[in-house]
Amino acid sequence: ILDFLWRRCRDESRGMYHYYADGRPQLLGLLTDQVAMARALVAAYEDTGEPSYLERARLLAGVMARDFAHPEGGFYDRAEEPGAQGYLSRRLRVLDENAAAAELVHRLYLWTNDITYQETARSTLRALAGSYGGYGRLAAGFALAVARAVFPAVMVKVSRADSPQGQRLYQDSLG
Repeated sequence: ILDFLWRRCRDESRGMYHYYADGRPQLLGLLTDQVAMARALVAAYEDTGEPSYLERARLLAGVMARDFAHPEGGFYDRAEEPGAQGYLSRRLRVLDENAAAAELVHRLYLWTNDITYQETARSTLRALAGSYGGYGRLAAGFALAVARAVFPAVMVKVSRADSPQGQRLYQDSLG
């Protein structure tokens, strides 16, 4: 499914479309689609170890940084669309979408050690820290993203003992 979505529901320069219907992708330019696909790609990387999944997630994070970044931290819910009318012309910083985005870029930091991802996660959470109070239970995703960004993560790598990676892990464990 991920490969289909990557091939058929992505614009190379603008990221993921929202859905696929009538033989073509539909509705480009929503933050939620970039985040959902990138999170799925990171999960696929974690499950398979296939580097292309992580690279694809990093490409979408680049789209997010370029097209969705709010100047005061965090992300807008949609890319800027010249000529958008009415409420569609208003770009918002939505708490749950930003919490998911912060969690995504934090996970990218854990896998790549690229400090830019950690800084983006923290600045996103800081930018929205004053607004979560009115959300009640709906702020749980935000609180979880904060906890994951603040408290040290424990990375556990599991590998087959007879694989090259498994042998390296075994040798490293011996000190």
